[in-house]
Amino acid sequence: MLQGEARRLLPFKHRTRICQRLVSQGKDTVDVMLDKSNQSAYYRNLIVCGMPWVCPVCAARITEYRRIEVAQAVRGIAARCVLVTYTVQHQSEERLLTVRRALQDAYTFMWSGRWADDFNDEWGVQGTIKALEDTYGKNGFHPHFHSLMFLNTDATTHELEQQFTNALRGRWQQVLARYGRCASWENGLTVKIVYSDIAEYVAKMGHEPIDEPGWDIAREVAKGPSKMGKVHGLTPNQMLLESYRGHFVYERIWLEHVEGTRNCKQIRWSPGLREMAGLPGEEKSEKQMAETLPDGYELFAQFSRTMWSFFLDQNVTGEILQIAGRGDIEALWEFFEKMGYKFEFYDLRNIS
Repeated sequence: MLQGEARRLLPFKHRTRICQRLVSQGKDTVDVMLDKSNQSAYYRNLIVCGMPWVCPVCAARITEYRRIEVAQAVRGIAARCVLVTYTVQHQSEERLLTVRRALQDAYTFMWSGRWADDFNDEWGVQGTIKALEDTYGKNGFHPHFHSLMFLNTDATTHELEQQFTNALRGRWQQVLARYGRCASWENGLTVKIVYSDIAEYVAKMGHEPIDEPGWDIAREVAKGPSKMGKVHGLTPNQMLLESYRGHFVYERIWLEHVEGTRNCKQIRWSPGLREMAGLPGEEKSEKQMAETLPDGYELFAQFSRTMWSFFLDQNVTGEILQIAGRGDIEALWEFFEKMGYKFEFYDLRNIS
């Protein structure tokens, strides 16, 4: 549904308009792939656009692929992890592109030169994973960076929360002032300790994790473009949802988000960090990620090109995935019959 709303808003020749609609060249069937354990289904053999900032379907696939990689880094790199979030104060009338460039310029200056070298040496910074996220609230667009830092340090949690945080905040304030910007001391730069296991969290906090960002750090870093949760402002998917519901002001807002994030890389790994995590040195393209299904998916059903064209005409491709996610082939067949589709033959396949 969200992808359909994006198609409605985008220019005619935008490649997201054909995403998950045209059958890939050389393929005769559209396959429905099912993960029974998670009750989720995907289509296979369809063209994908691979644009996480624009396409909700590709965003879900790409960010899930990246979430798995970030989680592997957190588990596999023998280092202390902290999540640093950078924001900059902005006005409601400022365009996203303007604020995002100011944020990027300040971040780039902060992590270049003598100060950055000395800080990295002092705290044993092994590398970072930096992710861009964009939300919209009462003060306009709110782009911000999440930076997952891997530290080779014997510093205690208290030292990280105090000395490490204050050093970063002081530097961030100086850099923002250099660019004619500012941010509050408390909220302009925040640091979250990534606990090595749940026992450490309980020992520190006195209870098990209850907020998703505080525990599932890989999801916080990687899933920005596909989030629908409770955040300070609307995510891109929530902007699309509001537009779908008839709040037309969000048509313009979402299109400005598309323009303001064009050619922006969602996640950047510092050199050598992927190898430290046991990952290939070169990241797959976003299109390749969108075409890759996670492990655990099996073939559930196959549709001919004729069947697929009918489903597109009836605008039921989303409903089909919902039913397929339950793993009930009979329910899927009953759904087709209710639509009045008369199959001369079919090749639905039940994987039991």
